[in-house]
Amino acid sequence: MTVTSPAYARLLASVCEGARAHVKVNVGMGRFGLKYTKWQEIASIYQQEGIRFEGIFAHFPQSFAGDSTVTVKQLEHFTALTEELKAQGIDVGIRHIANSCAALKYPEARLDAVRIGSALTGRLPGRVPLELKRIGVLRAQVADVTELEAGDSSGYSMVCKIKNSTHAAVITAGYTDGWGVERHIPALNKTDVLRNMYHALREGVTRQTVKWQGQNLKVLGRIGTQYTVIDKGDLDLKPGDWVEINVNMMMADSGIPRVLI
Repeated sequence: MTVTSPAYARLLASVCEGARAHVKVNVGMGRFGLKYTKWQEIASIYQQEGIRFEGIFAHFPQSFAGDSTVTVKQLEHFTALTEELKAQGIDVGIRHIANSCAALKYPEARLDAVRIGSALTGRLPGRVPLELKRIGVLRAQVADVTELEAGDSSGYSMVCKIKNSTHAAVITAGYTDGWGVERHIPALNKTDVLRNMYHALREGVTRQTVKWQGQNLKVLGRIGTQYTVIDKGDLDLKPGDWVEINVNMMMADSGIPRVLI
C-alpha cells in the first residue's frame, strides 16, 4: 500500500492492521505525498502502529527532458530526506524514485529499486543511452475494399484529397482501439509549440501506416474511430486479411485480446 500522510496511515491501520506499505514523498510531481521539506511529518508516519513500512519513494515529473538540472536536484532532495530520516533512527526501507527514463539515464537514481513501465514496451518520451525495441502490434482485419477516384476525399474532415485513382481498403481499427492515442509531452518552449502545431496539422495524413506482408501501406486521411481507410495499391489485399499496426501498447484498449506470438 502507499501511504501519503499521517492521517492516511491512521486510516490504513484502522481498516487493515498489518498492512505492508511504502511512504510516498512529493519532490515536484505534486500528486501524492508530503513535500520533502516536511521531514518531521514524514517521520511521524513511521510511528504509526499496525503497519509494516517497507519502503519510501517519490516520482520524477520530467526525467525525460534533455536538461537534467531539475531531475538531479529532485534526486538530491529525496536522498537528503532519507538520510535525515535514517539519522533520526528510522528504517526507511527500500528507496525508489527512478521511473523508466530516470533508470536508464541516471545510474545514481537507481538506489535500491527502480520502477520500469513504458520502457518494457520499447516506447519512451525522451532519449535514453540504450536502443529499445518496440514490442506488440495491433492486428486488424480488412472489412472492405473500394475504389477512390481523382478528386474524391477520404476520412474525417476530408483532409485527404485523392490525386489519382486509388485502390483502397477499409480496416477494422481506429482510435477506440488505441491507435494514434499517445502520451504527448507538453510544450516546454515556443519551438515545442510550433512543432506540436505542425504535427497536429499533418496527423494521420502522411505519417500513419499499416503493414501487410512486410510492406507499409499509407493511411488515407485521418485515423477513424473504428474504421480507417488505407491505400492498398495493386496488392491483393482483400476482406478478411489481417494487417499490423504499430500502437503504443500502454494505450491499447484493455478489451483487445493479448496473444503471444
